[in-house]
Amino acid sequence: MIHEDNPMLCPYCQRSRIEPGTLSCTFNEIKVNGEWYKRNFISFGGETIKVRCKQCGITIGPGHYHHYGCENEACPFCLRIIITCECEKTHLRNEHGDVVEIGK
Repeated sequence: MIHEDNPMLCPYCQRSRIEPGTLSCTFNEIKVNGEWYKRNFISFGGETIKVRCKQCGITIGPGHYHHYGCENEACPFCLRIIITCECEKTHLRNEHGDVVEIGK
Protein backbone atom coordinates (compact mmCIF):
# COMPACT_ATOMS: atom_id res chain seq x y z
CA MET A 1 0.00 0.00 0.00
CA ILE A 2 1.35 3.42 -0.93
CA HIS A 3 1.22 6.24 1.64
CA GLU A 4 2.01 9.72 0.36
CA ASP A 5 0.89 11.68 3.43
CA ASN A 6 4.39 12.62 4.61
CA PRO A 7 6.91 13.80 1.96
CA MET A 8 9.76 13.01 4.38
CA LEU A 9 8.89 9.28 4.21
CA CYS A 10 9.28 6.90 1.29
CA PRO A 11 5.70 6.20 0.12
CA TYR A 12 6.59 2.51 -0.31
CA CYS A 13 8.75 1.43 2.65
CA GLN A 14 7.75 4.29 4.98
CA ARG A 15 11.37 4.91 6.01
CA SER A 16 12.64 8.44 6.48
CA ARG A 17 14.29 10.27 3.60
CA ILE A 18 16.14 12.57 6.00
CA GLU A 19 17.09 10.54 9.12
CA PRO A 20 20.79 9.60 9.20
CA GLY A 21 19.87 6.09 10.38
CA THR A 22 18.00 5.25 7.17
CA LEU A 23 20.48 3.31 5.06
CA SER A 24 18.19 2.00 2.35
CA CYS A 25 14.69 1.51 0.98
CA THR A 26 13.48 -1.97 2.00
CA PHE A 27 12.29 -2.85 -1.51
CA ASN A 28 15.27 -4.51 -3.19
CA GLU A 29 13.64 -5.74 -6.41
CA ILE A 30 11.63 -4.07 -9.16
CA LYS A 31 9.48 -5.52 -11.92
CA VAL A 32 10.61 -4.00 -15.22
CA ASN A 33 9.13 -4.99 -18.58
CA GLY A 34 7.46 -8.01 -16.91
CA GLU A 35 10.61 -9.42 -15.24
CA TRP A 36 11.98 -9.05 -11.68
CA TYR A 37 15.39 -7.37 -11.27
CA LYS A 38 17.57 -6.53 -8.29
CA ARG A 39 17.53 -2.74 -7.87
CA ASN A 40 20.73 -0.73 -8.43
CA PHE A 41 22.53 1.26 -5.76
CA ILE A 42 24.34 3.18 -8.53
CA SER A 43 23.86 6.91 -8.08
CA PHE A 44 23.60 9.44 -10.89
CA GLY A 45 23.96 12.17 -8.26
CA GLY A 46 27.75 11.90 -8.25
CA GLU A 47 27.93 10.54 -4.69
CA THR A 48 30.50 7.89 -3.85
CA ILE A 49 30.15 4.78 -1.67
CA LYS A 50 29.13 5.50 1.95
CA VAL A 51 27.87 9.01 1.13
CA ARG A 52 24.18 9.87 1.44
CA CYS A 53 22.17 10.38 -1.75
CA LYS A 54 21.44 14.08 -2.15
CA GLN A 55 17.84 13.44 -3.20
CA CYS A 56 16.46 10.44 -1.27
CA GLY A 57 18.88 10.25 1.67
CA ILE A 58 19.96 6.60 1.51
CA THR A 59 23.60 5.68 2.07
CA ILE A 60 25.13 4.75 -1.30
CA GLY A 61 26.58 1.25 -1.39
CA PRO A 62 26.00 -2.42 -2.18
CA GLY A 63 22.84 -3.75 -0.54
CA HIS A 64 21.34 -0.25 -0.25
CA TYR A 65 18.54 0.87 -2.54
CA HIS A 66 17.26 4.33 -3.45
CA HIS A 67 13.72 5.18 -2.41
CA TYR A 68 11.68 4.63 -5.57
CA GLY A 69 11.19 7.88 -7.45
CA CYS A 70 14.72 9.11 -6.75
CA GLU A 71 16.21 10.66 -9.88
CA ASN A 72 19.60 9.18 -8.97
CA GLU A 73 18.57 5.51 -9.38
CA ALA A 74 19.57 3.59 -12.52
CA CYS A 75 17.08 1.27 -14.21
CA PRO A 76 18.41 -2.31 -13.92
CA PHE A 77 17.23 -3.05 -17.47
CA CYS A 78 18.39 -0.09 -19.59
CA LEU A 79 20.76 1.60 -17.05
CA ARG A 80 19.21 5.02 -17.68
CA ILE A 81 17.65 7.16 -14.95
CA ILE A 82 14.80 4.96 -13.73
CA ILE A 83 12.09 7.60 -13.36
CA THR A 84 12.61 8.94 -16.89
CA CYS A 85 13.48 5.80 -18.87
CA GLU A 86 10.78 4.31 -21.07
CA CYS A 87 10.83 0.85 -19.46
CA GLU A 88 7.57 -0.36 -17.89
CA LYS A 89 8.02 -0.37 -14.11
CA THR A 90 5.04 -1.92 -12.28
CA HIS A 91 5.92 -3.34 -8.85
CA LEU A 92 8.47 -3.35 -6.03
CA ARG A 93 9.26 -6.43 -3.89
CA ASN A 94 11.18 -6.77 -0.61
CA GLU A 95 13.21 -9.71 0.70
CA HIS A 96 10.14 -11.04 2.56
CA GLY A 97 8.19 -11.29 -0.71
CA ASP A 98 5.92 -8.32 0.01
CA VAL A 99 4.89 -6.68 -3.27
CA VAL A 100 3.56 -3.15 -3.85
CA GLU A 101 2.36 -1.60 -7.08
CA ILE A 102 4.29 1.44 -8.23
CA GLY A 103 2.03 4.48 -8.24
CA LYS A 104 1.29 6.10 -11.53
